Amino acid sequence: MKFTSINSLLYLLPAALLASAGVFNSPAAGSTISSTEPFNLTFTSGKYYKEQSESITVLLAPSPFTRTGTTLVKDLAPSTVGIYVYYSDLTPSYFYGGNTTGLFDIVILETYSAYSGIPATDVWTQTVTIA
Repeated sequence: MKFTSINSLLYLLPAALLASAGVFNSPAAGSTISSTEPFNLTFTSGKYYKEQSESITVLLAPSPFTRTGTTLVKDLAPSTVGIYVYYSDLTPSYFYGGNTTGLFDIVILETYSAYSGIPATDVWTQTVTIA
């Protein structure tokens, strides 16, 4: 009979934490993006096992995010399966046209199948400066 100590399982903890929440790989929190040029969005979903990430919708909203924002992309499919990763080059857009600068939240609405196939949505935000 083989026994496993708790210390031998500690190396799995970071992977378990990563799998429990969505991760903005790009842009980084607090980074500055152009008001007129595309920026790279890379998002890794934390869904695994009995949950399946289906798509994301990305909004741009003045910070702090309350309820509304402009849609940058809708129903973006994941680029990978298993560990769901989303990639896209997006250009900021604003209500009423013109460029606006300051603190904004990139908001991700993640649509996924929860346990037993029940449809669900998670909301993730990342604050950036638009200049």
